[in-house]
Amino acid sequence: MKRRKGRKRMRILSFLLVWVIVFSNLQTIDIRNVNAATPGSKRGIELKNILQIGEKWSKVKVGTGTIGGSGCGIISTVSAVYNLNGRMMDPVEITKDCYQKGYWNAADGVLCADFFYYIGKKYGEKYEFKIGKKINAKVSDRRLIEHLEAGGTAIIHVTKHFMSIVDYDSNTKKYLVFDGAPSEIGGNSRRAGLTSKKGDWKTAAQLSAGNGISVDAFYLVSNYSSSYKIGINEIKITNTSATINSTLNKYAKVKSWGYDLGLSESNRDEVKGCGSAKDSQKEFKTTISKYKGKDLQPNKTYYYKIWIKTDNGTPSYEG
Repeated sequence: MKRRKGRKRMRILSFLLVWVIVFSNLQTIDIRNVNAATPGSKRGIELKNILQIGEKWSKVKVGTGTIGGSGCGIISTVSAVYNLNGRMMDPVEITKDCYQKGYWNAADGVLCADFFYYIGKKYGEKYEFKIGKKINAKVSDRRLIEHLEAGGTAIIHVTKHFMSIVDYDSNTKKYLVFDGAPSEIGGNSRRAGLTSKKGDWKTAAQLSAGNGISVDAFYLVSNYSSSYKIGINEIKITNTSATINSTLNKYAKVKSWGYDLGLSESNRDEVKGCGSAKDSQKEFKTTISKYKGKDLQPNKTYYYKIWIKTDNGTPSYEG
């Protein structure tokens, strides 16, 4: 009888032990799920600040200067590309190349528009990225926000310096800023306390406050296979249904597509997928008749944006 009780007690203890192990694993899974929602998960890479100072390339002399001393434009480009698609460009190779071509020097750093055009043309296909034209605007510009929401990154210009923005949180309205030369590791004191080597979440107000990190221009960086056409389309409903459409202005390996729909430019809060797409598809067209489950209202204006997803899973807003 005692032996039976002992066996029963052992079975109970074993049962409890199994549940403890299962519960512990469930807790671990929960934690991973929380972490999966952190910035960078949408691109499948861990976001990282590429530093200008204190790295193996920092003291490499090119011409009369070094990357650590005058390489903010170079490093911001490397950072924007790496945090876009995980491809790591060689800062030394780029700096030497641009120095020889006259797009970089120790006194001025990068020669802005010419430099970014050259970098995109020379290295874009190899590292799978492209750089848009210079946009003289603040970070609150919808073109930047929508680009970041779609998975892109950006190179930003502040007073005598370049940095990168690699993510945007639509809930907090904050931008993840990477400064390759924060003052804590020897960067300019005008950014003291405003940026750090780990990266910083900043609001539009903080990036427009007239201090060392006030943004006056930016360059959009996107995947080489993606096609962006920034802009909101509006449609005034005259019947109970409407046709929306868009055309790719450049070939992209499209896998699927859909649209966002809402009652204002900034609040397109219904997202609808329209299924898969053919690899070479350029025309995207569908008829809508409902918004949030209700019939469209005649004589009311709705705002929509058609989006595509390319072969690498990156969502792109097409029009």
